[in-house]
Amino acid sequence: MRRLLFALTILGLAIGSGPGRASELSDLEDPKVQYEMGMSHLTGQGVSKDPAEAVVWLRKAALRGHPDAQVQLGVCYQQGFGVERDVDQALAWFRRAAEQGNARGQLQVGLAYRRGAGVAPDLQQAIGYLRKAAEKGHPKAQVELATAYRNGQGVERDLEQAAFWLSLANEKGSPAARVMLPGIRNQLSDAQRSEVDERVAAWKRDHPAAAAPPGS
Repeated sequence: MRRLLFALTILGLAIGSGPGRASELSDLEDPKVQYEMGMSHLTGQGVSKDPAEAVVWLRKAALRGHPDAQVQLGVCYQQGFGVERDVDQALAWFRRAAEQGNARGQLQVGLAYRRGAGVAPDLQQAIGYLRKAAEKGHPKAQVELATAYRNGQGVERDLEQAAFWLSLANEKGSPAARVMLPGIRNQLSDAQRSEVDERVAAWKRDHPAAAAPPGS
């Protein structure tokens, strides 16, 4: 609903008239506005669904340094949505967002290194980026990092670490974590489970913003 009202407002500015029209149209140069316009065209909320037009607006915002726009533009290139599929371009935009500390960007760069998408596979680099995103509280990154610990991919196999990151993701409402966590915990001793629970409580206390549930 918020994006619907936003898109209708912006469209009203673009086609309106009057003394304030020039200053109102200047809002369209704001990267936050450009990002919202791009997302509106991407989802069809408030405007016609138009992936190509979405890419135009997302690129404007991305070039002005908007990290969420950079990630979404990367996703468009990754999936060939509104633009020709190009994994190299996707990774380039993910990197630009990651360099600004954006957790989604860091996650996507980590996944690219793990999969070898646009770059040579490198599990050490993958773990580094996934950890950065996980430490910012990104639940998917936490699940991916936990999976690496469970399987010993890029890190030494460690079920306590896997349970720790899955516990954090589970508290963020991750369906994958909810499914995976019981099986991991069942392989731990009572003492290990208590240790994990203590670590989770301490991490949440020390990282209140990252531990906050979505929308809080």
